[in-house]
Amino acid sequence: MFAKRFGTPVTVDSNTRLTALAEAIDGPDRVADLVYVRLSDGVDGGLVVGGQLVTGSAGLAGDLGHVTVEPAGRPCRCGKRGCLETVASVPGVLAACWEYGLPLEDLVDLAAAVSRAHPVVGRVLRESAAALGRVLGVAVMTLNPAKVVIGGEITRLAPVLVEQVAATLAAEALPTASAGTVVEAARLSEDDGAISALAAIFHKSGLASGGLA
Repeated sequence: MFAKRFGTPVTVDSNTRLTALAEAIDGPDRVADLVYVRLSDGVDGGLVVGGQLVTGSAGLAGDLGHVTVEPAGRPCRCGKRGCLETVASVPGVLAACWEYGLPLEDLVDLAAAVSRAHPVVGRVLRESAAALGRVLGVAVMTLNPAKVVIGGEITRLAPVLVEQVAATLAAEALPTASAGTVVEAARLSEDDGAISALAAIFHKSGLASGGLA
């Protein structure tokens, strides 16, 4: 309807993948190859390879949340058990805190526990980040990106997640694969969808040359 009304091509994609592209080309330290993962109600991500957003044959490229990390773990909404989403999403982290005897209801409770350095929260976050790091390690070995970017609400309130992911990658990925790969928290928030969409438009329109604007 939009294309017909305004006489222009329309691009449709997920906000997470578009954010991956924006993270790659926004700012002075833009890169051509990037792995992005977002930790929120679920876990999803995006891949930028050679300056281009990768969608895959069925549009599932970068969907790291449903990689199995605990075969006998908690049920996942996808129907499997022990997906990364069950341990690294906000609901997954809260569920783990409950299992360890610390009842937290939401992100506000989690932020308060982080601020007082509660040992249960520290343990859960380290375990979640280690699982995420192992999954990202496979992506790093496969794609050899310049950057791994971690976004989502939980990342902003618990920087230890990024630190633990970096440590796990350093320990488990081959040095030649992880050498030079920067692990950092997302610079753009989930409200920066306009930047992400504009990035996609410029890439598809031909206004950006050489892959990176």
